[in-house]
Amino acid sequence: MVDEGIVLAVPAALAVSCAGPGLLLLRRARLRPDETIVAGIVLSLLLLYLSSFAVFALGIGRAAHYAILAICVALTVAAAPDIRSLVRSPDVRALLGGLGLVLVWVVSLLALIRNYSGATWYGDWLEHYRRTEFFLGGHPPGETFLDYPLPARPPLVNVLCAHFLALFRDRFRVYQLTSSLLSLLAFLPAALLARQFAPRGRRVAGIVGAFLICSPMFVQNATYAWTKLPAVFFVLAGLHFYLTGVRSGEFARIFLSFAALAAGVLTHYSAVPYAVFLGFHWLFGVVPRSSRRLRDLVAVCGTSVVLMVSWFGWSAAVYGVRPTLTAASTAPDGSTLGAGDLAATTVRVLFETLVPPIVRNVPRDPLREGLTWGSLRDAAFAHYQMNLPLALGLLGAPLLLYCLWRAYRERRAATAPGQPAVPAPAGVVGAAEGPGAREMGSSFWILFVVFNLVAGSALTAATSRGVEAPLGLAQLQMQPLVLLAVAFLASRFGGWSRPVKWVAIGGLLVDLLLGIALHLWFESAPLDGLERASRFWPSPSDLRIGTTMDNLILQVQHGTVFLGSHLRKWAWLAALLAGAALSVTLVSLVREARMDCPARS
Repeated sequence: MVDEGIVLAVPAALAVSCAGPGLLLLRRARLRPDETIVAGIVLSLLLLYLSSFAVFALGIGRAAHYAILAICVALTVAAAPDIRSLVRSPDVRALLGGLGLVLVWVVSLLALIRNYSGATWYGDWLEHYRRTEFFLGGHPPGETFLDYPLPARPPLVNVLCAHFLALFRDRFRVYQLTSSLLSLLAFLPAALLARQFAPRGRRVAGIVGAFLICSPMFVQNATYAWTKLPAVFFVLAGLHFYLTGVRSGEFARIFLSFAALAAGVLTHYSAVPYAVFLGFHWLFGVVPRSSRRLRDLVAVCGTSVVLMVSWFGWSAAVYGVRPTLTAASTAPDGSTLGAGDLAATTVRVLFETLVPPIVRNVPRDPLREGLTWGSLRDAAFAHYQMNLPLALGLLGAPLLLYCLWRAYRERRAATAPGQPAVPAPAGVVGAAEGPGAREMGSSFWILFVVFNLVAGSALTAATSRGVEAPLGLAQLQMQPLVLLAVAFLASRFGGWSRPVKWVAIGGLLVDLLLGIALHLWFESAPLDGLERASRFWPSPSDLRIGTTMDNLILQVQHGTVFLGSHLRKWAWLAALLAGAALSVTLVSLVREARMDCPARS
């Protein structure tokens, strides 16, 4: 029973580690209460990463991690008055309520999962677990991780997970749970951005949580033990504070933005295009109009350099500069594509990611021929994860176009002669006040989306040389765009007519059934007794479609025990909690759908 307690102990330790350190640094910041929560988590995770990485780099014993936890507890106690003040805010209660619902849903599903599978997803969970073990210390520098050297992946999440492995024993299930908890934090900045998009600053955190609970891309990445969603958390947090910082002219927000973006780059290289775009936008669109250019440049660039040196400087010193810069490539010799090949591969990746496979002549796996549970699950999984329009959900792309069309019509009506000016949404801080604020309109968003689509595809082409992915690669570089679009749709849900709301809920239910429930049925199968339980679980022939057996071999070879296998006696409780979270989600959507839409949205 003590070992089962990690389901409570790890979240409690993470909450304490995320609370005090960052909040104490923000006592003088002019932030809304819900923004203070997110900014505090960003700063706390950065401090936890720097301290844990120092323990590893200096070769200090594992006992130092208990000292770090004790310091976090002390700082959280010191910040108790700030925490009580924040919790009294309705915005914070709505944000934490949505986070709690998402947490119960994700952790309950994780407690049912006994294996990973789907499309070509193979081995990444083990690679990141082995990397996490490396940062516990005592491993040779030349160790490789599924044939990749250490510099091939940035370390922030692996270092954070290593800290919790040091506290709660080196077990895969501890890593798996910590990884998922860090992943579901992406809900928080998505909710902040949705509030910016929402008409009249309505609180929409609960609807954002409901949309994410029904999102196959979010749920599968939150339950798969890797680093992509934690990077999304930092990217979206950086985007939110950048938008509000430029609009209000408050440098503290800009500083928080680039600290978060630097953390995103240290988490997963998919954050690089987003950091580059916002960096150039700030450097050429905002800094020239600032009255304190030198101070701003020194603070932002200095902090970013210090954070980057913590990893790239150490890696260059241990492995060399060239291996550090080229290790991310999947080419065996670390070489890169020429300009012409890179451009051609970028176009191919972009085309395959944007155009649904159903309208292209994509070769099919012979195992997937015919309509079986295995072929249906694998096709749904691949489409929801790899194709960008379908990553938004079955009806996500049409609803997004519908929202953009309505916004265009409303803007034209609002700017027509004789019409009164429409006030800025209350959720947008200091609209049109800071230097460069007038450049944050539709042109900003068009450039933001196009740049990150193209640059993300180019980064995928450069680092995934030779990888054939005819179904697309949206899951690699474009998850921030997906969650941004989902947040936008959730923010507009309350303003749709009742028929549109019910159609949207229908689409979410299809996503839930095909993209989440069906996939969970496969991943929760007890593979050791499958023949005896074939009446209730996928057949062996179904499981051979995808990567179930390949990942099972890795489990056996490396002796990893999934959280679902460890908690198999408590599967009934996990299913009950998941059902409760889903019931609350559906009730909130139905209640919102039955409400009349406001006269103006």
